[in-house]
Amino acid sequence: MTSRPAPQSGSPSRGIALTEAEKVRTVTAASGREGARVAPAITGVATPSSAGIRIDGTKVPGALGYEFGAGHDVPRTRRTGTYRGYNQFPQWTGSGENAGRFLWPTLRADRDRITSDVDSALGAVLDRYLSGTFK
Repeated sequence: MTSRPAPQSGSPSRGIALTEAEKVRTVTAASGREGARVAPAITGVATPSSAGIRIDGTKVPGALGYEFGAGHDVPRTRRTGTYRGYNQFPQWTGSGENAGRFLWPTLRADRDRITSDVDSALGAVLDRYLSGTFK
């Protein structure tokens, strides 16, 4: 089995991730005080074999709570007792097609363009491979 080469640092997947991360940061920052706090934790990331968008919860604890929300006034138990909690986050958005507040809605809105960009990049690789210039 032949191994495939890793994407270069300027690969289309990296470009897509960086572009989308910037859009997500912009949407998040414009969504209010909590969004402005969460936006700097959103980055486009790329490794030699993949690319994506990261929301770094170590920079902003609760960042994913702001994206997805939480069930309000649900009794929760921990060592120190029972409390009604996670009310610091907006109401839970659910896990379906409308889930999320900034990351997933932005990606859903750009789905066709992202798909087209990936298709173009794969087509270019395939063309190079079939022409014998792929190394």
